[in-house]
Amino acid sequence: MKYFQNRALIYILLIAICLLNSCAIPSEFDSQMMVVSEKGYGVIVSKITQHNKLEVPVNIVTDSIYMNPSIPGYYNYSTSLRKSKQIPKSKLPNYLTFEYQYIKLSDCNNVRKEKMVKLIFLKDYSPTEKGNIIEMSEDKANSYIKRDSHIATLASMINKKISKENLLKKYEKELKVAKVYYNKSKCKTQTPIDSLKFTKTIDLRPYKKSKEIKRFRKKHKNDAGSYYGTTIIYQFYDSGEIKLHLENYHTNPWK
Repeated sequence: MKYFQNRALIYILLIAICLLNSCAIPSEFDSQMMVVSEKGYGVIVSKITQHNKLEVPVNIVTDSIYMNPSIPGYYNYSTSLRKSKQIPKSKLPNYLTFEYQYIKLSDCNNVRKEKMVKLIFLKDYSPTEKGNIIEMSEDKANSYIKRDSHIATLASMINKKISKENLLKKYEKELKVAKVYYNKSKCKTQTPIDSLKFTKTIDLRPYKKSKEIKRFRKKHKNDAGSYYGTTIIYQFYDSGEIKLHLENYHTNPWK
């Protein structure tokens, strides 16, 4: 009797482990959008079209994705695309075409500006990996440059031996010429800018070859039962340019 009870317990444990593993495998990209603006503009996206050939097909599906300007690295202020029917969910097409317009924002309750610098990570520091170059705010960069420069340092100083004192001087110089980006929210007045209306196609083929995309849904090598997920952030700049920022994260099967 004990034998059958033990076997039943083993089967239950195996089933539980399988269920945990399947739940830990991400089914979709974590897709987000944000506006990176030195002028404090917002953006409204009216249409997104996926296509594998360069020619843009007819797409009658419209959308209305509104974004306030956000500071790179503060992704809790980005716009989630989880409910969007037009954004790629688990596989990237060759091309993605956006129709969008910039918006002047005023009478905002919250306005903040941050200087940005580029840091390179010298070691793995979850979720960031060694060698990754990250654009981050002065507020975030201070903690690395002033206290934890063994974890990350100025990207311009990679492979250069430099004292702590000279690193701080170099950091202050870079801050003086750094780009300043806006974060705005709760803006009462929103005025579309007719001269800043765009239709642009992004070639996603180079991104499809990136390690962040190739890792999607694969097992994490150092964490049993954990799998890689991929965050894709579509970043809109004042020039009308759209850039993709890709990051990997790994799931926790016990949550």
